Amino acid sequence: MEQLEQEQKKTNILLQYGLISALVSLLVFVLMYIGGTEVIGSPIAFATWLIPIIIVVLALRKAKKENNGFLEFKAALKISFGVLVCSTLATSVFSYLLYHYIDPSFGERMVQLTIEKSQQFMEKLGTPQDAIDKAIQEMTFENLYSFKKVFQGFMFGCIFNFIIALIIAAIMKKNKPEFAA
Repeated sequence: MEQLEQEQKKTNILLQYGLISALVSLLVFVLMYIGGTEVIGSPIAFATWLIPIIIVVLALRKAKKENNGFLEFKAALKISFGVLVCSTLATSVFSYLLYHYIDPSFGERMVQLTIEKSQQFMEKLGTPQDAIDKAIQEMTFENLYSFKKVFQGFMFGCIFNFIIALIIAAIMKKNKPEFAA
């Protein structure tokens, strides 16, 4: 009975902090949208990945506290990954809605920004001009924000999130001693 109660507490923490992470991520995404393509394309946007990670750490600290200071790796991984997926799902759905229904012209500006940034990056790497032209042509004719692309981004995000969750869970876990002294 106690194990079932512990599992329910962990699930509640996952859902609670997953919702918090999703809402905070959406708020940050909306603020970046208001800031325009310059903000979304800036290094600041990449720093927003820290927000869900901080929320995961807070969730794991709460789970540990509710379990007398102990948290198994499996439970830590489940909570970590769940919270990160909630955040990724929320931003993926919102970005699809934003680029297709709320402000399609913003999606077009983002495509242009993506092309420009990609070109600059390839030039810095010394990529031959014909390869750059080919890549830009493919990006121009491909809908970078189609449902398929957003779903692929979500799936790649989940893979990345799983790796991050593994690292966080390994750091935050604390097993009960096998034999109490």
